[in-house]
Amino acid sequence: ATPHLSEHWSALIRRPKVLIICAAGALNYAPVVAILSQTMPIAVGKGLSPATGVGAVSLIGIAALCGTLISGLLVDRFWAPAVAFAVNMISAIGCLALLSGDVHPAMFYGSAFLIGLSQGAELDVVAYMISRYFGLRSYATIYGLSVLTIGLAAAVFTSGIGELYDVFGNYDVAIMAAAGSFALAALCYLLMGRYPEVAPS
Repeated sequence: ATPHLSEHWSALIRRPKVLIICAAGALNYAPVVAILSQTMPIAVGKGLSPATGVGAVSLIGIAALCGTLISGLLVDRFWAPAVAFAVNMISAIGCLALLSGDVHPAMFYGSAFLIGLSQGAELDVVAYMISRYFGLRSYATIYGLSVLTIGLAAAVFTSGIGELYDVFGNYDVAIMAAAGSFALAALCYLLMGRYPEVAPS
């Protein structure tokens, strides 16, 4: 049984679209986790109070719930990669808004909400896309690969945001990297192409 399982995994990771969906999920989810881990110091670095940072953390959680609900409704009606593209680009805009030298608390909260939307959307969209592009036969294995990739990327991003702060003395470069990650995720989702004409079994 073990060799067969190994062959199954090795066969899957040679399929370009499996790698693309794993990369998309990782690039989508990891920057949210990284920013979430540093929301309070980011707020303080922008001249805001620690309480603003705490409020933004809560808002990211609320945004994730909203993202899950909204994306779930939209993927039933529209092409899922387009939904994921839009949500990730919205989160990228949320990151870029934080680069302003003078960030008002309302802008900080708004940016946090836009960033948090993609966290909730990723959970629904990746699961939905795996079923539409690959069917149910290998669903659990592909989803497991995506979760593994997301976990590794989140660990790297969370460590990296602190390293970038140490090097540059602020979070702006890390925030730009997060915006770039969202943009790359958006493009990766589009690379999945059309749904198969006959859904895989």
